[in-house]
Amino acid sequence: MLKRIAFVLGVLGCVASNIVLAVDQEQRGSPSKPLILSHVTIIDVAAGRAHPEMTVVIAGDRIEAVGASGKVSTPGNALFVDAKGKFLIPGLWDAHYHIAHVYSANWAREVSLPLLVANGITGVRDMGGDLDLIKMLKKEIAAGRAGPRIIAAGPQLAGTSKDSAQGLASNNADAARHSVIYLKQSGADFIKVQSMVPRDAYFAIADEAKRQGLPFAGHVPELISAAEASDAGQRSMEHSMGIWQSCSTAEPELRKSMAEALKDTKTTPGYIFARVNFGLPPRGTLDTFNNAKAAQLFEQFARNGTWQVPTLVEEQSFALLVSGGLMDQRGMSFIPVPMQKPWDLPNILTPLSAEDRRDLVKIVPMMLDVVGRMHRAGVRILPGSDAPWLVVPGFSLHDELVLLVKAGLTPAEALRAATLDMAQFLGMQNSLGTVESGKFADLVLLDANPLEDIRNTQKIRAVFMQGHYFNRGALDGLLRNLGTQPTSPK
Repeated sequence: MLKRIAFVLGVLGCVASNIVLAVDQEQRGSPSKPLILSHVTIIDVAAGRAHPEMTVVIAGDRIEAVGASGKVSTPGNALFVDAKGKFLIPGLWDAHYHIAHVYSANWAREVSLPLLVANGITGVRDMGGDLDLIKMLKKEIAAGRAGPRIIAAGPQLAGTSKDSAQGLASNNADAARHSVIYLKQSGADFIKVQSMVPRDAYFAIADEAKRQGLPFAGHVPELISAAEASDAGQRSMEHSMGIWQSCSTAEPELRKSMAEALKDTKTTPGYIFARVNFGLPPRGTLDTFNNAKAAQLFEQFARNGTWQVPTLVEEQSFALLVSGGLMDQRGMSFIPVPMQKPWDLPNILTPLSAEDRRDLVKIVPMMLDVVGRMHRAGVRILPGSDAPWLVVPGFSLHDELVLLVKAGLTPAEALRAATLDMAQFLGMQNSLGTVESGKFADLVLLDANPLEDIRNTQKIRAVFMQGHYFNRGALDGLLRNLGTQPTSPK
């Protein structure tokens, strides 16, 4: 979600070389040697089943062989890991993340990437940020830095009239088309749209993205209905934005009043921008939700193949702010104090009225219900955190899986959403998403069965990522360094 609440990141901690050294000292195995996992239980995410007593052979960054233990040929120079009693899943993906949005390169390298690795997040879809920094991080990861695969949008299209590293001009149709073409030429993987894109610019983005062969995803703009966005080919919708207005019995009145309010952004009531920041529709919308309209819309999503990334954990964090509970999040101790300061926790709710704050609390159970309804209607759901906006990178993706189960997905379905479904969404199912021979060895070894309890994805014993093997000691080393390294201005 675009952070229109202004903040500037202070200096961040950790010297990258020290983190790498800590991993090297505790990491078992070498990329030059094959790695054998024996007697492991493989979780088949496609079928939602567990297969015990299996052997997996990993060579470099690929799975070389998979089969029953004792029946798989293993090379003599391999490093053997007895994984009896352990459970192997494909690497997890965060479908809505920001590595290079607002925060500095130090933040990305020294905080964000280590937290992702430590939590078994082997891939992220970056939903808007500095494309040059993202390209630099990709090169560093390819050269050996520990980090996930990155699919990135680059600068967002947010209806602004000027270009920057974070957003490109898209306040009219011509500017929007130009920006889409520029992003294609610059190597963006998809287009990210924001809430304040005008109608003419939005449909120009949809058309030009199709011409350029780029998917487009993001918010449902305030002047576009969710049904229109789905029919226009928007690949995914984030934060459940647009759904509430489209499911309201007062939809025509809501859209008319919003159009009037947005005619002049200089005089637009501040509460509109404040509510959009927190994923809230206009006041009164939640009280006019209509089940019949919702059912019709969700059927349309399923028919059009419009995926949803609800970021439940983020909305929950907003609700916690009302009661002062944000600091209870798991993993908060690993976030350097300079990074916490820009969140401006004491003052962040100042723009919101008492009614707005009540809606922050009200919308969380409503989102859980809506996600369950969409899932039952056949709408594809992906887990995303929107980290680092008021949620902890890495840890929050696991919390999102828990919330998806609370919304009505089974543990198997939530796990599949973060693995195989994400690979299918990206068109990468032939190389990622399952534990199969020939696929990339992006894997997570767990101490307990995630099909029995989705919280078991948090019980990580080891992570395999792009040719790296991190045992528990190496993962703990990453986390220790986050809390002990001094800050360094860059």
